[in-house]
Amino acid sequence: MVGTAGPPTPPPRRPEELTTADSPTTTDEYLEGLEPPARAELQRIRALVLTVVPGVTESISYRMPTMTYRGRALVHVTASKKHLSLHPSPWSIEEHADRLAGYDTTAHVVRFTPATALPTDLLEDLVRHHVRQIDDDRHRAGPAGSATGDLLRPAVGGRPHRLDDM
Repeated sequence: MVGTAGPPTPPPRRPEELTTADSPTTTDEYLEGLEPPARAELQRIRALVLTVVPGVTESISYRMPTMTYRGRALVHVTASKKHLSLHPSPWSIEEHADRLAGYDTTAHVVRFTPATALPTDLLEDLVRHHVRQIDDDRHRAGPAGSATGDLLRPAVGGRPHRLDDM
């Protein structure tokens, strides 16, 4: 049949526009739904983390691509209409606060755009710092591995943060 191409394909939907039923289940599916500049930047971050930290696994957690190290979230990445986000640990953000001064940050997230992408050396340092924290089992108030350790993170900005607040 000539001239019957069917209905036009709709543009990809942004991850925040998806419902739970059609949410991506893999990092590749998440990235496929992004505009090319955002996709390229998140792919760069993904490749860097997978190269710098052997043994990282990937999943979707809280509807975000998540890279996990030793069973704990190492970084989450997201894309929204106006910015991209990297969610390393609060300790990594605090440790590198001087180098993150030009970026929009909170205790848990660094926001940027493809045009203001995080430099590779800074990304590596944020990731490696969190790896060291995971290796040191830094998430317990008590001694590493103790049954009495509460799941409180150190106070950031004057208030404690719980792991389940992430």
